[in-house]
Amino acid sequence: QTYRDLPCSWAMEPDPVRKKRRTPLRIYTISGKPVVLDGISYMKWDSVSQRDQGDIIWLDKSVSVETTRLLCKERQRLNKYPGMRELCNKAPFSRTMFRLQSLFPEEFDFYPRTYCIPGDEAALRSRPAGDVPHTYIVKPSAGCQGDGIYLTQDVSRLKPDPNGTLVVQEYIPNPFLIDGFKFDLRLYVLVLCPDPLRVYLLNDGLVRLATQRYQGVLPHTLMNAYMHLTNYSLNKDSAGFVLPTTAEGGGSKRSVVWVNKWLQKQGFDIGPMWNEVHKIIAKSLLALQPSMITNLQSIQGPEDDYWKCFQLIGFDVMLDRDLKPWLLEANAGPSLDADTALDLDIKTKIMRGLFKLGCYGILPQQLPEKRPEYERKNCGDFELVYPPEDSPDGEHSGADSSPAGSPTSHSGSSTSSKSLQQYSDFYSTFLWLNSAWKDCFNHACGHRCRFEMTSLKFCKFARDCGVVRSGSASTRSASQGASKTRPSPFSMYFTNNTP
Repeated sequence: QTYRDLPCSWAMEPDPVRKKRRTPLRIYTISGKPVVLDGISYMKWDSVSQRDQGDIIWLDKSVSVETTRLLCKERQRLNKYPGMRELCNKAPFSRTMFRLQSLFPEEFDFYPRTYCIPGDEAALRSRPAGDVPHTYIVKPSAGCQGDGIYLTQDVSRLKPDPNGTLVVQEYIPNPFLIDGFKFDLRLYVLVLCPDPLRVYLLNDGLVRLATQRYQGVLPHTLMNAYMHLTNYSLNKDSAGFVLPTTAEGGGSKRSVVWVNKWLQKQGFDIGPMWNEVHKIIAKSLLALQPSMITNLQSIQGPEDDYWKCFQLIGFDVMLDRDLKPWLLEANAGPSLDADTALDLDIKTKIMRGLFKLGCYGILPQQLPEKRPEYERKNCGDFELVYPPEDSPDGEHSGADSSPAGSPTSHSGSSTSSKSLQQYSDFYSTFLWLNSAWKDCFNHACGHRCRFEMTSLKFCKFARDCGVVRSGSASTRSASQGASKTRPSPFSMYFTNNTP
């Protein structure tokens, strides 16, 4: 017999289990940006005025490793990786890409050849001249919003930047055009964890157009910034700027969803293009992974793990005439200002998805083993880019549906099993390489020393060992001379700079 069969069974019925009301998370921020405040309201979090009371700390600006130690306490979640701004700064990022191009020339051919001044003058001037003069785009390393950028074909007239380093990047002469205008894509990438690396991409983004029709690189157009540069902050002051009028954009600023639909109407297959974009994002972040881990370990407490931080990064990508994507730069602090309906729509999607994905694990009931299932159900407008093994068909396996014309709905359709296997093989090699760097560093300097080192010193250590080559001929010769006097600690992993 059960209690239901006994007399007065109603009196013996157990009380219904009452669900415990979840205490909302607390967030500390001084940001006044509407999309940030909307995201907090959407998540139903409580805002607190004291930094040490918050479960999450939201900062609008990037922070150094030293500042992060003071800002973020144990078991608090931070929306910035320590030292990420320095890693994505134009000059350090270019040096990182050049070193990886030296090791994996075919895998890192998506980044235009770039020189840093001072340091690379000899390599730049000794480049063989062709039938057509080389054109370069010159940028201040610490510049932003198009300030100080210009084109040149005469490298002998370059003047060093008194405030820092100049980045001289090879200009892409055959850009893909929309209605005769040059454009680039601002893609929004969410890094959830550096080890294991976990990366998401928003399935929308901004398309920023120049405001004068492209006529090629000619002597009389070389100094025309409104023709060659696509920076929104620069072009919005142009007489040819057309304000977007709809949520999908129009005029001089449009959405990635709109461009996907437009390309398909023109008869282009956008699947291979988006597969390459995914690879560019993953490879670039793998290149930064050792330094990200090193910086994060320096602020971790005994109860912290590698999920302590998350960050939104802006990737600027340009398409050439063959729809090959080129990475121009990575921005550690993409703008969240919303001065048009298009910006408001896209950045609202960003904040809601970012908060949902980035803050899992703070509550005790959010267990690590349930994270993949949670992300699949709550990824919203984001799609998984890395690790690729989570998406056996090359597609994001999370959301059941995605907006028409979005990268998610098209990017994986044309991925062959052979290319996917090569894709996975490369990552396996690269992850092993990063692990080898870490083990070698520990052997040479000790764990404590590695945790206290900044990302730039970490890169310098690798260069001094003679394994990765600097763009400077003098630095390269010094490094080679040093390797003759003492054996490189990387010699057990490398032969002639090849893993």
